[in-house]
Amino acid sequence: MAQRLAKQEVCPDALISSPAKRAKATAEIVARSVKYPVKQIYYLDSVYTSETKDLLRVLQKIDDRIETAFVVGHNYAITDLAVMLTSVYIAKIPTCGVVAMDLAVGKWAETGAGKGGLLFFDFPGKHEVEK
Repeated sequence: MAQRLAKQEVCPDALISSPAKRAKATAEIVARSVKYPVKQIYYLDSVYTSETKDLLRVLQKIDDRIETAFVVGHNYAITDLAVMLTSVYIAKIPTCGVVAMDLAVGKWAETGAGKGGLLFFDFPGKHEVEK
């Protein structure tokens, strides 16, 4: 999945992750694949213990100088957040799944329900399903 993400040629200005072992390992793999400095990953307990509203608050607190942010989190909060922001039904983002969206906001603090346009949703096994 990290290689597929790298092919999208998107590099974040910020990479935020849960400090949980598996999420941390995933964030580091993603960082390397998109050439983001691993030492600059933000590990936030609020992403680990979060509910959807907590994840939304994480996004709303991002510095407005940041244009592109990646968040590595946990279900079901991460799925619920993607659905809330994009208004696109996603039953469950699988492990290592990627949801990319464009937020129609001028400031991160304005992030909220329906403000995201879905760019793509990819996950391991998706391309086998499409064949």
